[in-house]
Amino acid sequence: MNDVPAALATLPISLDAPPLEGEVLPPEPRKRPKSKRLKDTAAWAALTPELWEVARLLPSAQNARLHSPKQVKAIAESMKQFGFTVPILVDEAGDIIAGHGRLLAAELLKLAQVPVIIARGWTEEEKRAYRVMDNQLTISGEWDVDKLKVELTALQGFGFDIEFMGFDADKLAITLDPAQ
Repeated sequence: MNDVPAALATLPISLDAPPLEGEVLPPEPRKRPKSKRLKDTAAWAALTPELWEVARLLPSAQNARLHSPKQVKAIAESMKQFGFTVPILVDEAGDIIAGHGRLLAAELLKLAQVPVIIARGWTEEEKRAYRVMDNQLTISGEWDVDKLKVELTALQGFGFDIEFMGFDADKLAITLDPAQ
């Protein structure tokens, strides 16, 4: 129901009108300039991995993602099986932007060195945004359950221990249940 009196509803209203005397408006959100990094392929960090000493890496105090011992063990098992396939993303000083779980797994495996890619020239704001985005985007996807069931069943048949693939045991049992 519209509670605006008919006489007021016909008045022209400008959203660009200056504030009334004494009126305090909220600050405008700060607009970030568009990055040209996507077009500048020579600056892509992923094209120039380096091998760094584990002791040189600094976990971020702002990292909000938690890694359980079970998850770290699963990451370590993946590294044993496939090697270190995804480098840790760091800034020039060695502060970790993405890859805290991989660092924990590397420490569990007592690795002295790990591959890193360096995000050169990123602002603190960009590092913080990427840290959150990188973690959230990976969990916001969904599975095609039918295809997942086929893949997991095949992997079990090949002898892979699917317990270390990061699935909750109850969810895994439901997914693999032929009656589902």
